[in-house]
Amino acid sequence: MKSIKHLVFFTLVFSTFNVLYAQINLIKNGSFEVTDSCPNQVGQVSLAKGWHNASATADLLDSCASFWAVDVPSNYFGSSYAKSGSRYVHINLAWYDSITVYNYETICYTLDEPLKAGHKYCLSFWVKHTNYSRYAYDRLGVLFTSTYYNQLGGRITEKPQFETPPGQPLTYDEWTEITTEFVANGTEKYMLVGQFNKFEDLTIVDDNPNVPLDFFDYYVDDFSLINCTNPPEIEIPNTFSPNGDLVNDEFRITAANIQSLKIEVYSRWGTKVFKSEEIDFYWDGTFNGTNVAEGVYFYIINYVGTNDEQKQMNGSIHLFR
Repeated sequence: MKSIKHLVFFTLVFSTFNVLYAQINLIKNGSFEVTDSCPNQVGQVSLAKGWHNASATADLLDSCASFWAVDVPSNYFGSSYAKSGSRYVHINLAWYDSITVYNYETICYTLDEPLKAGHKYCLSFWVKHTNYSRYAYDRLGVLFTSTYYNQLGGRITEKPQFETPPGQPLTYDEWTEITTEFVANGTEKYMLVGQFNKFEDLTIVDDNPNVPLDFFDYYVDDFSLINCTNPPEIEIPNTFSPNGDLVNDEFRITAANIQSLKIEVYSRWGTKVFKSEEIDFYWDGTFNGTNVAEGVYFYIINYVGTNDEQKQMNGSIHLFR
């Protein structure tokens, strides 16, 4: 009876490990939902964890705001609910009076660690033209850089990895997803979003001529950055026969695009008979130097791909003598 209890216990535990972990969003606060407090004035992007104003004073808009100008849904710049959650950011990428450009508001997110050289990354975020913004422009940019910017105003002149298409002003009156991908050089620690071009080089349209203020305003929300380098591949056999005939004598896997791996093998009674943290491991069908019995054994494999995807797999291997 004791062995039956162990079998039931192991089956229950084993079933809980059949979990697939999604790829990690490296912009951990991409929706601005994690904040230190509610905004009480304009220019408080830094209340959102991980974010700050790289140039000028973009605004955190929040349904818990104590100041009407940065409230959600209605605020000084228009009216909109967040793409998700209850917070988003307003960027005044140029405030124009036909003579002078006053603002190049640019927001910045600090990554936990630099991106990996030679790895491909996929970026997505959502943008919306505010309904109190008269003008729209093209070439909204995203810059990944090793340089920390924290300036009072003015245009950041470093060339971004991505811009929306030239000649196509962003007149979206609904939340619209922007996507791109790029290969990192390994130094990029900061992500900046804003306008990086000279004002005279932009394509501009008078999208809301009845709006009295000469604004170029956008809302942004829901940033996602994942390592989309080639996905991991694992092939796992379902039988092996450690009988010394040099044919299929060891339990091995075939793996590609894996940076780390851990495997544990259990008997049907729940005894751990093998473990390894080597990608090119092999099991010869022994436990403590003694051949184990024929039968079905159960494995649990945890791995991390070179694209940082984390996954846990389980299954069975049949051992024949």
